[in-house]
Amino acid sequence: EGRERALDFALANQAKGGGLENIRKLMPKSLSRDGSGPWIGLALKTGDQAMLDAVYAQALAGGFDPKVTARVLGDLASAVSAWNLKPNGNAAQLLALFTSADVDLASSALRLAGALQTADLFDAIAGRALDGSAPLPVRLAALDGLSYFPSTQARDTLASMVASKATLDLRSHAALALARHHRQAALDSIR
Repeated sequence: EGRERALDFALANQAKGGGLENIRKLMPKSLSRDGSGPWIGLALKTGDQAMLDAVYAQALAGGFDPKVTARVLGDLASAVSAWNLKPNGNAAQLLALFTSADVDLASSALRLAGALQTADLFDAIAGRALDGSAPLPVRLAALDGLSYFPSTQARDTLASMVASKATLDLRSHAALALARHHRQAALDSIR
């Protein structure tokens, strides 16, 4: 317990880029399924590409418990949008998670696919947003995912949701998503 805390402290207080090559050597090839240990947080905190790629690859391969995978993908989506970090890997593997029975996992996958602006997944993200049988949190996450795309196709999809007969939650969320890249269209759609 004491050594693990000391390691957590030392790893968490590394300067960005400083000594990371040595830390990478300490990182296990396979992280624990329950996400315990400092490695996931350290990869996100430092933004180290090799460590991010390893965490992302394990998440895509189903190497974490579903709740941990949902957290990892959600944290990666935040890191991508906040710090412009882009994990390397086959983002198309996120597609299988869009329909997961675990709502948090599906939602995190949709948000990450959007944050990565994975054009090949645009139609699938839009499909989940428009799918009336999908749980509300999944549809809202899909709208969040669409908000990252600056394309006219994204604008039109989000604007059609705002103008639809969908619930107020969905329409207002779509308007906010639209405002990320298409402010005037968002204003026009709510007038």
